[in-house]
Amino acid sequence: MSGKRFWATGFLFVFLSIFSWMPTQLWASPVNLAPVGPVTPVTFDDIIDPAGNRLVLDFKEVDAVLLPAFTTPESDIGRAVTAVLYVYFYATGDSLILTGQMESLGSVFVCDLLSAVFPMSSLEGLSFDVYYGYTLDDGTLRYSAYRVTLVRQFEDMSYVAVNPQERQRLDVYYPEGIAHPTVLMFVPGGAWKQGDKDLYKELARTFSGYYGYATVVINYRLSNPDDGAAVHPDHVEDVAAAFAWVKRNIASYGGDPESVYLFGQSAGAHLVSLLSTDDQYLKSNGFSLSDIRGTVSMSGVYNLYDFSKYPMNPLGLSLEDILMYKAMLLNAFGGWDQTTLDGASPWQFINERQPPMLVVSTEDDMPGFEAEADRFIAFVQGAGLGVSLEGSKIALSDYSSATWAAATAMAAAEPAVSDYVGHYAEVVAINTVEYNSRSTRLVVDFVAAH
Repeated sequence: MSGKRFWATGFLFVFLSIFSWMPTQLWASPVNLAPVGPVTPVTFDDIIDPAGNRLVLDFKEVDAVLLPAFTTPESDIGRAVTAVLYVYFYATGDSLILTGQMESLGSVFVCDLLSAVFPMSSLEGLSFDVYYGYTLDDGTLRYSAYRVTLVRQFEDMSYVAVNPQERQRLDVYYPEGIAHPTVLMFVPGGAWKQGDKDLYKELARTFSGYYGYATVVINYRLSNPDDGAAVHPDHVEDVAAAFAWVKRNIASYGGDPESVYLFGQSAGAHLVSLLSTDDQYLKSNGFSLSDIRGTVSMSGVYNLYDFSKYPMNPLGLSLEDILMYKAMLLNAFGGWDQTTLDGASPWQFINERQPPMLVVSTEDDMPGFEAEADRFIAFVQGAGLGVSLEGSKIALSDYSSATWAAATAMAAAEPAVSDYVGHYAEVVAINTVEYNSRSTRLVVDFVAAH
């Protein structure tokens, strides 16, 4: 595809023809492109609707166009050339439904097929998000439908105007055709010392492609020599600057600046929680807590000193756990004394002006994280401030086997925390093609309710 990057998500396990039972408004997907050749109009009455807006591509006709797009022998073209017969594009209003009579057709092939059908000028900067629709089985054939949503991407934009550092960048993803979508700004985790926005492309495509948000994924300076040598408050100051950039600029990318939600996981959860409670960081950028529509904090820490106190630790942490956390705290906050840690703890800044918040924890999380979430929720709800704060837990049974397997492999790469697979499963569940995972649905349902 001559340097263009086209991405597709979704497992295309079965790819067979759909006929007259296809609903006319299966989805409200934002696609409105005019296909160009090679296209052969459908002539069979049983697969063309009265409006005449279904098209068919004979695979043999587009074969020559597609072959140059594949650069590796293990790509999906090997399976595609042995499969038959047709791929259909169902244009229903603003939606495009992609179906076909192809078994085990891979997502790479779907991307390249679309790029062959639509003008390159229409596709520049777009990715393809392909989502499984539903399955019917008549005993002999399984019928599957997939929604294709086009998501435009803008990458590596600096959110600091003067002398920006390499880590002070963000990516914007937004769905084509949705007017003024809700904005979700995601802050990655990584113990304040590692992590990167480029690892969360699937998350962004899911929230933009399937749920229709304008999604922003940010980087911030980290507490390691190669990525800014950050020490608190560097991390949260970057998150505040990124939020200010979103508020001032997201309308240019189609998003609604009056509907910006924060979402963070692990260290990212700590940072969005601190930004949502201690108003000094937003004030320094010309904004206030009321500019945040809502905050989702997933496996965060709220009272940092809880992870340092020993003996009689309030979270029941062992000495081994405490030593692990003290190393993290020293690296990111410059010390572990109570005064230093209280100044960076959301717990200390709870107030009646903070935005609605969802606090999420998971089974098999990092030591003390579940107890920390429970303590924070109880503290806020018992403070009598009228703050909207909800809690939710993810059970191990909520994770798919594929998510758990991937999380287990990730945890194994970090020997010190390899026993806490739930923390990694949470990351995988929000950042894979499983667009309907409970982790993702918690975010979506919270946004819908607030």
